[in-house]
Amino acid sequence: MLETLNGLTIWRLAAAGPAIGSSASASDLLGETYGLGIDVVVVPVARLEPAFLTLASGLAGLAGEFVQKLQNYGLRLAF
Repeated sequence: MLETLNGLTIWRLAAAGPAIGSSASASDLLGETYGLGIDVVVVPVARLEPAFLTLASGLAGLAGEFVQKLQNYGLRLAF
């Protein structure tokens, strides 16, 4: 869902949908938002890979890649 708040264009993902948390899912998000002038992507915690926020899981590297890829394209990220 696309909305504007305090001058920022926000892309808010639905709570239901495929799990997110890899570099590939970041690329998918970038593709969905390309050309829309998005400033912030809001990802519901329910959409994250189950181990995304657990550093000991080994997914911490994937989480870092996910966040870094969005940041490289100038997108802010909120969970």
